[in-house]
Amino acid sequence: PRTATLIAFGAARGVTVHRAEVTEVTGKGTLTRGGPAAAAPPLDLLALVDPAKDTMMGVWKRTGAEVVKTSDTQGLLEFPYRPATEYDLTVEFTRTGSTGRPGAFLVVPTADGPMSVNVAVTGRFGVGPGQHRLLPEFEMAFDRRYTVRVEVRRDRVTGYLDGRPFGEAKTGDAKLETPKPSPRDPAIPGFGTVNTAVVHRAEVTDVTGRG
Repeated sequence: PRTATLIAFGAARGVTVHRAEVTEVTGKGTLTRGGPAAAAPPLDLLALVDPAKDTMMGVWKRTGAEVVKTSDTQGLLEFPYRPATEYDLTVEFTRTGSTGRPGAFLVVPTADGPMSVNVAVTGRFGVGPGQHRLLPEFEMAFDRRYTVRVEVRRDRVTGYLDGRPFGEAKTGDAKLETPKPSPRDPAIPGFGTVNTAVVHRAEVTDVTGRG
């Protein structure tokens, strides 16, 4: 860089930069020219969860910094936070056990109501009902850690599994129905599975405004 205190990215051949971000650990940096305000830091949702209060379905309990689902039936864990209109939700989890389908789902609030983001059914993933898409050469496994990130924007919801996009849906689509099960408060997100699981991390980053 022309200034030694800047950071930069380079490549020898043609390349598309999809995203670039920085997380400051100590102190706060400064912009070298006018631009959008720095994004809010991620909020640790899992640290806020109290299974005694935030269990919608199933049996969940806290084990240290993680939350564990011990029941072999469908369950839904609520995250006690109402995010901004536009936000990113990230959940890192492991499906445990050996029977059933090792999938999961998230319920995310949007400007037009809650939407279901399904990461399930033996390799089939989708955002919203009837919008499943098969990721080639991929099948979810038990006892393996996965990270799902959902980008919620005013006009769309996009899902990523371990950094790979797996589906997108337009908000306000008449085909999209209220998810069942769904959090008791339609303005908060939730995470659910069938059978047992461990939630290692859950965080939200508000993109516009503040929740």
